[in-house]
Amino acid sequence: MDSFEAVINSPNFIDTRNRVQLLNRKIIVARIAAVRKDYSNSISILMELTEELDSLPYDNIKAHTYYRLAYNHDELGNLESAKNNYILSLKHSLKNQKSRPDSLLYVRILSDYAILLANQGKLDSSEILLNQVIEFYKRNDINNDQKYIAIGNLIAINEIIGNNKNARQGYHTLIDYYKLYNKPILLGDAINNLGTNFYENYEFDSAIFYFLCADSIFSRNGDLNSLLLSSENLASVYADKKNYKSAYNWVKENYSIRDSIQALNSLLEIGSITKKFEIQIENDRQQRKVLEEKKKIERQANIQFFGIFLGILFLFIMIFLSGRVHLPKYFADGIVFFAFVLLFEFLLVVLDPTIESFSDGKPLLKLTCNVLLAIFIIPLHGLFEKRLKKHISK
Repeated sequence: MDSFEAVINSPNFIDTRNRVQLLNRKIIVARIAAVRKDYSNSISILMELTEELDSLPYDNIKAHTYYRLAYNHDELGNLESAKNNYILSLKHSLKNQKSRPDSLLYVRILSDYAILLANQGKLDSSEILLNQVIEFYKRNDINNDQKYIAIGNLIAINEIIGNNKNARQGYHTLIDYYKLYNKPILLGDAINNLGTNFYENYEFDSAIFYFLCADSIFSRNGDLNSLLLSSENLASVYADKKNYKSAYNWVKENYSIRDSIQALNSLLEIGSITKKFEIQIENDRQQRKVLEEKKKIERQANIQFFGIFLGILFLFIMIFLSGRVHLPKYFADGIVFFAFVLLFEFLLVVLDPTIESFSDGKPLLKLTCNVLLAIFIIPLHGLFEKRLKKHISK
């Protein structure tokens, strides 16, 4: 135990671990760029990473890097570059198997490479690779979506090359999987596609059987779009069988489903319009509320301004009426000073919105306006001071 801790805490081990983490982070950054459809940037990051990895022994990281490069080139339609990178990825993945098995990565690369070959028209090679992928999943008793995606791709290839027997076996494998894992929509699609396979090969009775099974599943799940497809298929196959009565009934069913879809879409559209209308009403209500609050604040401010004005007026009246009382000079000076300071501050508060609008919030202009107001008040203060002081000090 002590020797193990010594190894993992040694400088060389820590440096290696940190380097591996850094390399993996670069792959993550490249993947994020690819998710954002920025494939060129992703490729640029990965190409720099391949140069950095060239002299390093990390085959697993190299496999991931070339796999991501292949994916990006595949998305951009650079099929030849994608193919070369898939091959390099498979090469390093196989090397990695000897020291640190990662078979799921290998079969994922193999599966995507098979699809690339199919897109290039190399169906036989693609079929061989997909069979290897499926065989790996069977051998390791793995049931996951990747396995059944591979089966679906193999079915498509078998249908293209006319190997209907293998295609139908693939459909039955998918049907069993979707039944087992309770995936009704996918189950209905698989059965419907199997019916299409029989229909395209003029095996009408089998096609009708599978189309009816699919229609029943779609009906139980209320899947109108899939029901529309199954009813079209049934109408077509009955017409080809010259069973025109049944074909006519399925055509009527098809039109009925279309009407239902249209009605549902209309309801959704009405619901969307209603929702927008409700949102607009709520916005108008909020705007009215804000406006009412603003008016309420303005009314309160006006009442306060009026009350302050009355208070100042009352103060001046009281000063004038106090003429019969002889007051000390310092007290008379204090009353006059207080009255005009109060008047000056009141004018500042009243005129502040006008000054703010005029000056556009610029400090120098606001200061200039306040100075001008003070200059206006000073002579007025001097004029009243003489009279008031004389009046209250006589």
